[in-house]
Amino acid sequence: MTAAGAQGRSEGRTGLQAEELLVLERQLAAEGAPAYVELLHQEALLVVPGAVLDRSRCIDAIAASPGWDDIDLAPLWYFRNGRSAVHTYRFTGRRGGETYRAVMSSSWVDTPEGARLIHHQQTPER
Repeated sequence: MTAAGAQGRSEGRTGLQAEELLVLERQLAAEGAPAYVELLHQEALLVVPGAVLDRSRCIDAIAASPGWDDIDLAPLWYFRNGRSAVHTYRFTGRRGGETYRAVMSSSWVDTPEGARLIHHQQTPER
């Protein structure tokens, strides 16, 4: 599903509803670099363990990373204010015999092109 399809723009929504953002978060985790190219804001900043990445560096890192075999996103918190929203969730990803768990928080903005990820932070769970 493309970002535009998840947006529901034809229904007059901004695409920043909690359920819609969860669809976009799953799209990022499942589709990898092509989804990041589509959904990352031009000024995006991502804070991941050991690195702070701009849009270009993030897309390169995702493209070089093997995809997930299985993912689970469990919503924890959502806040919306006008044309921006923050979505926090617990992520579990499985790749081969390894499992990665983190609490993730994403900030989204509504743009003429649809919802775009402007900031993302991961805190691994131990």
